[in-house]
Amino acid sequence: MFTQNNQPTRHMNKNKKTSVFKNVRAIAMAAALSVPLSAEAAELFSVDFGGQAGAATGPAILSGDNNFWNTIGTGPATLYNATSGGGAYNTSGATLATTGWFGTYGGASYGVSGYVPLTGDFAYNTTGTASITVADLAANDSYTWVFYLNQGGGSRQLSITVDGTTLSTTGAVDKSALVSGVNYLTFQGVIGLSGSLVANFAFASGNAGEMDVNGFQLQTDTIPEPSTYALVLGGIATLLLIRRRVQA
Repeated sequence: MFTQNNQPTRHMNKNKKTSVFKNVRAIAMAAALSVPLSAEAAELFSVDFGGQAGAATGPAILSGDNNFWNTIGTGPATLYNATSGGGAYNTSGATLATTGWFGTYGGASYGVSGYVPLTGDFAYNTTGTASITVADLAANDSYTWVFYLNQGGGSRQLSITVDGTTLSTTGAVDKSALVSGVNYLTFQGVIGLSGSLVANFAFASGNAGEMDVNGFQLQTDTIPEPSTYALVLGGIATLLLIRRRVQA
């Protein structure tokens, strides 16, 4: 009799606990989903130096919504975002500055198969040092910076240093495809408080007296704030606690 009289009460308590569990689970899931949503702030700047072989098209190593390329010379320029969506190429205010490059040259005959005109045109330097700076970026965002370095016309090995990391190419000539360490290099890190990224170029061992850069792609992504992670972890912890109580 005692058991039967308390069955409805126990059933109601269980339903109540289950309801609380579901509510907490919903909160935890909503918090977890808020983390990847921050990645929507990603931007992609694609730069093709030159233009003699035409304007670059296609995704290359990094792919944006529109695959839009800024086809420019070696002077200062405003960079347009390739991932603005809807076919509207907007500017976020990022700017490009180059130092030490003499100008641009090229043509379709210099290109990597399938990536002409991107790899067909290039900025060139014969003094041994040059730099590329992208400014007015969001501090503390993560970045992936890919440089395209088809060595049109000679074995022109070069080194690039970004944020203290130095990578070098092998100096191979006119490959039939994009190959990491041969005709492109990739850097990753976090943008500093200055909001600028600087790539310093230099001759590497075996250079024939000139270094070339076809262009680059720079992708930035917003890093979620610590409070976002705290919300997610707190929701998960509460979820586990409620689940244990319900099971008890």
